[in-house]
Amino acid sequence: MKNPARGIAIKRKPLPEETFLTHRQVEALAQASRYPTLVRFLAYTGLRWGEVTALRVRNVDTVKRRLLIREAVAEVNGKHILGSVKNHERRIVAYPDFIDVEIADACLAKAADDRLWTASDGTFLRPGTAETAGSKPRCRGA
Repeated sequence: MKNPARGIAIKRKPLPEETFLTHRQVEALAQASRYPTLVRFLAYTGLRWGEVTALRVRNVDTVKRRLLIREAVAEVNGKHILGSVKNHERRIVAYPDFIDVEIADACLAKAADDRLWTASDGTFLRPGTAETAGSKPRCRGA
């Protein structure tokens, strides 16, 4: 069988330019959040949402300021599935000293197997939406 698309040149979409928040923008976002430490943690570690929400206390080294990223959670058909990280590669990620106290506080009074962040009912945190954040979704161009 012959592929009719063979030989046709397809233009690749250009990669979007990366944009980063300033320290001031991160702090404004954190202050407006229900989880300010989590916002700072995400901003300064670069972890994926599924990695952060699966992170357990035992994988946080507050002395060396290192995180052992071993597992991640994904939502599949409305259910949270805990599994390995993307590409199945465990890795160690450093975090900055200016969030030391917040990370230590997040670990405080938790067992080694407890997750750092959970929803109020003990389940995995879910990424927020405009509806859950209390604001109305905006239409394009609004």
